[in-house]
Amino acid sequence: MRSSVLLLAVVAAAVLVLAAAPSSARPVVRLSERTRSWVNNAPSSAASFGMPGDSCTFNHLQGTCMSTKSCSARGGNSTSIIEAQLCAGEGNFCCISQEEIAPGCGTAALARAKTWANAQLTYCQSPNGQPDPLTICSPICTRAVNPVWDPYRSDCSGLVSFAYGLPPPGHITLDYAPYKTDVSFVIPGGAAELQPGDAINSIPREHVMLFAYWNNAEKTVASFYEEPTCVGTAPYARLSTTDVKINSTDGTIALASNGMTFAPIRFYTNKEVC
Repeated sequence: MRSSVLLLAVVAAAVLVLAAAPSSARPVVRLSERTRSWVNNAPSSAASFGMPGDSCTFNHLQGTCMSTKSCSARGGNSTSIIEAQLCAGEGNFCCISQEEIAPGCGTAALARAKTWANAQLTYCQSPNGQPDPLTICSPICTRAVNPVWDPYRSDCSGLVSFAYGLPPPGHITLDYAPYKTDVSFVIPGGAAELQPGDAINSIPREHVMLFAYWNNAEKTVASFYEEPTCVGTAPYARLSTTDVKINSTDGTIALASNGMTFAPIRFYTNKEVC
C-alpha cells in the first residue's frame, strides 16, 4: 500500500510539471510495464456487473447471473430480471428464485401477489412478449421472464387472477363482484369487514386491488397489492399504503391515493387459514 501511494504521488507530480511546461519542451514519458499495469488496474468507483454464475441482487433478493433459458430451466418460481442491468454480457440476466406457492385462500393469494411485487413485474395489459393494446404502454409487453407468470396479463385484474390461480390470461374487472359473482361476492358487512386476501373493485369498474391489511385500529389507513399503471414513477406490481374512508351507508371504501371508490369483495376460496 505504501509503495502504491508513493507511486501515485510521483506520477501526479510528473503530470503537474508536464502540464506547466510548454508543449514543445515536454519530454516523452514512457511508463514502465509494471507502472502501466498498476494504473490501468487501479480500483474504480464504477459499478461492476456479474459474469455468468456470479451472484446478483435485485430488490433485496439474491440471485445468480445466467441466461433467461437457463433460469427458466431451473423450474419452480425462477424469474429472469431482464429489465435491469445487473449482469455483464449479452443475454446474461439476474435469475432470482422465490418460494412456489399453490393458490387457495386469501393468505396464499397475498403470498403469490408478493412474488410479483418482489420482482417488480412491469404493468402490461397483455401476456409477456405480446402486443399491448394500451397505447400509453410499450407496444410489446416486455417484462421479467417467468414461465408460470408469462401467460398472464400483468395489469390490475391479471395480478388478482394470478393471486387466486384463475386461468390465464386472467379475469378482467367486469368478471369480479359487484358485476359478476361466480368467483367473488360483495362482502355483506361492507369494507369494515375486509380481511387479508379480500379485494376491492372500483365503481365504476376501472381498477381492482388485493387487500393486504389495516394499518391502524380505526381502519383509516390500509395496504393493498396492485398493478397501478404503465406510467408514473413505479409502473409495476407493488404494495401500496394509503388513507381510506369507509362509507358506513353503502359499505364502499374510498382511497386517497387514486381518488376512486371501491366495492369490497371476497373470493369464495378465501378462508382465514389455508
